[in-house]
Amino acid sequence: MQEVFADGVYFIPLAPVNSTRFIAPVIADAIGFAFQGANSADPKTQLFNYLKQRQILLLTDNLEHLLTEPGIELLAELLANAPQVKLLVTSRESLGLQGEWIFEIHGLRVPADLQTEGFALDTSIELFIQRARRAHVEFNAAPQDLPAILRICQLVDGMPLAIELAAAWVRTLTCDEIAREIERGLDFLSVSTRDLPARHRSMRAVFNHSWQLLTEEEQQALARLSVFRGGFQRDAAEQVAGRVSPCFPR
Repeated sequence: MQEVFADGVYFIPLAPVNSTRFIAPVIADAIGFAFQGANSADPKTQLFNYLKQRQILLLTDNLEHLLTEPGIELLAELLANAPQVKLLVTSRESLGLQGEWIFEIHGLRVPADLQTEGFALDTSIELFIQRARRAHVEFNAAPQDLPAILRICQLVDGMPLAIELAAAWVRTLTCDEIAREIERGLDFLSVSTRDLPARHRSMRAVFNHSWQLLTEEEQQALARLSVFRGGFQRDAAEQVAGRVSPCFPR
């Protein structure tokens, strides 16, 4: 996309940001814009004026925890004041903006079986093998390992992080043993890698992070809906959990 946006493409990491008042400074820092002194316009206005005539793509990553905070309307204001700026936002829920296009990200493709043509190419199996070799350079997936690797990828529904956490165990366990441990519970999927954010070191941490984003009403509804296995219809959900907020599930 560099050729499409004459003034650049910038990555805006928002996971460590705990308040919407820091969004403008983080954007300014990423694009190399310095705010003027106290006698100038407020920082938000300065940023908007700077971006007004620029063709820029801002990749704002991990926005979900800020969506309910006062001041999140800054993004809508930015788009209104800088019409040539585009936002590519990663978030666990939509922004609720009129002009947004929503693209849901799912897990990597999981082949139905080992006879599927190209089963190990561009799929969850390929990712597992790559990460397993990184964890243990002598790892070489033998034909007898492939059914267990496929089972691992099926159990985690092709989720890349879960696959990476599972592959890290090849140093001490066979692929069959890894699959059996995952079947016992997802708490097995954890690592102590120092340069990973804490929220990415285990699947439990991932779920806890998502759980904390829910309102109390949504948490209660989800807890009641946990009695279902394999999905449910809306009328069955209402019988078990009662009528829930229109925004649930997210």
